[in-house]
Amino acid sequence: MAPPARIAFAPNAGGQVDLIRCPSGIEEALIHGNRGGGKSLALLMVFLRGVGKGWGRAWKGVYFRRNYTRLRSVIDESLIWIPKIFPRARYVGSDKVWLFPGGERLYFRYLDRPTHYAEYHGHQYSVILFDELTEWSDGGVLSAMKGNIRSTHPSIRPIIRAATNAWGPGFSWVKEYFRIRRDTDRQPFRGKDGGLRVAILGNRSENLPLMQNDARYDYRMRHHEDPMLRIAWGSDWGWDAPMGGYMHGVMALAEVHGGVRTPPKIKPFRVPTQWPIYRLMDFGTAAPFAVLWIAVADGESPAEIPRHGAEPYLWTPPKGSRIAIHEWDGTSKEDGGKTNHGLGLGPVAIARGILEREWKWGIHNLVLPGPADGIWGGSNPNPEQETIAAVMRSVASPFADDPRVGVAFVPPVKGPDSRKAGAILLRNGLLETHSDNPVHPAMWIAEECPALWRDLLAIGRDKHDPDKMHTGGRDHLPDVARYAWLWNPGGGCSELDLGAVDWSGIGPQINFGF
Repeated sequence: MAPPARIAFAPNAGGQVDLIRCPSGIEEALIHGNRGGGKSLALLMVFLRGVGKGWGRAWKGVYFRRNYTRLRSVIDESLIWIPKIFPRARYVGSDKVWLFPGGERLYFRYLDRPTHYAEYHGHQYSVILFDELTEWSDGGVLSAMKGNIRSTHPSIRPIIRAATNAWGPGFSWVKEYFRIRRDTDRQPFRGKDGGLRVAILGNRSENLPLMQNDARYDYRMRHHEDPMLRIAWGSDWGWDAPMGGYMHGVMALAEVHGGVRTPPKIKPFRVPTQWPIYRLMDFGTAAPFAVLWIAVADGESPAEIPRHGAEPYLWTPPKGSRIAIHEWDGTSKEDGGKTNHGLGLGPVAIARGILEREWKWGIHNLVLPGPADGIWGGSNPNPEQETIAAVMRSVASPFADDPRVGVAFVPPVKGPDSRKAGAILLRNGLLETHSDNPVHPAMWIAEECPALWRDLLAIGRDKHDPDKMHTGGRDHLPDVARYAWLWNPGGGCSELDLGAVDWSGIGPQINFGF
């Protein structure tokens, strides 16, 4: 009788098995869940399952992480497992590639942003693997690499597989792209490109070797000192709260005032006439543009917040509080809004759209110019920017009864640390809403601004300075909200010498929460 076959690897029942066996007809599959479930190893096994089937050099894969430091841990894991399963395979460290006897190849690469795609232009892969997909702040990298997933071999259907925790700057777009909900687990659906996608929930409890060898690992994850990481890494479901971004710990879900508002979100309300309303903008055509309408509380006149089945709640925010009451998100929806593409509108169409929206909302006689980005001048205006501004000032309203002509803004506040200072002040304004009776100016977001809410949830931290917001991806509406805090409503808009600011006075008021 022949000796029993040697088993080098047995996948864990649950998430690992389901990802590895996921049919090739499902073009994109994501395994997600808490830490310790073996998601990265499952990605590696997806590729290895096709080795030795006679496809030779046609079976070619690439395994991506966002940077080399994180990629190194995956390479180390491959050096443990691949020799056990394919003893004749050879790893070439200089090129970070595994070469298999039948001609199959698996490359390990890091890919920071879509602009790095040029390094892979013209490449062809039958398997593309993305580990920790939420590390990418938007779907631009995934979208760009779709052009490389192809094969001429009649037996190969190219696939994309990914893994992630519910943590990181890409939290929101990944959740949207794979329709991650409790009631849609393992249910394939067609994306806007017509291809099938599926999300597969894994769990640390399925990883029996880990649970047996390190009995306290589960306890450490479930009792992590950071409450957000306890949810993302320790709980069985981490997608109900934003994880790991710049606004970590800020966009709270606790309701106050009988459900009238969820800090820092507030229900629709009629703005008191004593509160000025300003329009603010971040300009773009091929890239997204963003427009926010901000009401500024006077600290005395209450707003009436409607309550179902009860008298309106009289709400008087502290003087100088900013409330985002309307928005226009100029992000293309063709790809679900996951990439950083604009609507392609020119300055005339944008100005006309602003006038149209203000008329329909009934605020056309109330809006004042607030700050916009560089097209509206500042300390170093240029002729091209002045021309765009002049065009927007000349556009007539599309309504015959509306005599307004043009839209205007004021220059933004710029300085050597303006991006950092504005982000800190914005974050502090949002944190102030957590108090039942805030005394310092705060920032609320009306329910009419879902895109601002979405993008604040998603915005990451700058990798070089965690006190700055990440640049790139869907940062346009957060940038506009940041402008609102570097500018003095009603007090003009002069250049701010940020180097001369005494931060000692504001420091104790900021509870960063991380």
